[in-house]
Amino acid sequence: MRQQFTAVNQRIDETNESMRQQFTAVNQRIDETNRSLGERIDETNRSLGERIDETNRSLSERIDENTRSIRTLTGQMGELRGEAYERRCAEQVDAALFDHFDFAVLADRTSINRQLARARRSGLLTREEYEGGRNVDIIAQEQSEGETPSRLAAIEVSVTFNADDLKNAAQRAATIARITGIPTEAFLITRNTWPETVTNMAAQSGVTIVRRY
Repeated sequence: MRQQFTAVNQRIDETNESMRQQFTAVNQRIDETNRSLGERIDETNRSLGERIDETNRSLSERIDENTRSIRTLTGQMGELRGEAYERRCAEQVDAALFDHFDFAVLADRTSINRQLARARRSGLLTREEYEGGRNVDIIAQEQSEGETPSRLAAIEVSVTFNADDLKNAAQRAATIARITGIPTEAFLITRNTWPETVTNMAAQSGVTIVRRY
């Protein structure tokens, strides 16, 4: 009987040990699986993070590129509008100066540019004055048929203008008057409105502002 009990106890012990070993093996497998899953999750998160960062960088670069393109196009459109407005003012210079000149026509820029060049070479004009004279937007003359021009108009054209435009108009008109010997009035043509303070500033600078649509 004692031997039977001993045998039974041994079998129970063996069974317990076997179950313990099986549980240990199962736990090890679970731990390994968890570690593997954790590593895969970490790797996936890193990969997703890198992809997200790369996507964000790509989107940011595209946005910056599009922004630069929009600014470039906006600037180009502004320049084209300004050039078109200047051409229209030149074509209609007699109408623009109707209240100031008896009859206005475009002056001979080639002749005036030659005089500017001679004055620059002889030292009568600084480089800035020479370039300012060459950069006058429109030069018109008051002239009846067959008569020598009695006055010139140095005209700056600006859709929107500021104090620098008024200053340029006054200085460039003075330069044209010096090298041609013909009285030259300074004008600024715009299609915008301006406050009274600007009118006073223009009057002090000797510039007449003309509004043309």
